[in-house]
Amino acid sequence: YEICACLVGSEMCIRDRGLIVSAIMNIIDNSIYWTHKSGKKQKKILIDTVLTDRDRVEIILADNGTGFQGNPEDMIRPFVGEKQGGLGLGLNIVNEIMNSQKGQLLFPENKDLDLPKEYQSGATIILSLPLSEG
Repeated sequence: YEICACLVGSEMCIRDRGLIVSAIMNIIDNSIYWTHKSGKKQKKILIDTVLTDRDRVEIILADNGTGFQGNPEDMIRPFVGEKQGGLGLGLNIVNEIMNSQKGQLLFPENKDLDLPKEYQSGATIILSLPLSEG
């Protein structure tokens, strides 16, 4: 697996890093599963961050897997999921974490983002969080 990450500077901080790391790891776990299922020789996960002009950081997680099957917003509901052996709670937990941090879990259209070509067919999730001074 190739995982690329670009992180924001340390002068700004996120309210509860432990929860955010848990949310990110949950999404990465899903990306690993679905990129493996895609059968592609090169399995890739992209992690990027963007500081917005609204004092927010957007953590962008994209993969070159199979993409979402159906409406990803439906997968926020508990016990809804396509992952074999999964409980269908992963994105529900990520959504609850984001709500507790005054953030948002977003499912953008890949065509609306400036992603490298190899990520256009996979799944993309954005965690949008407010920043506070560190």
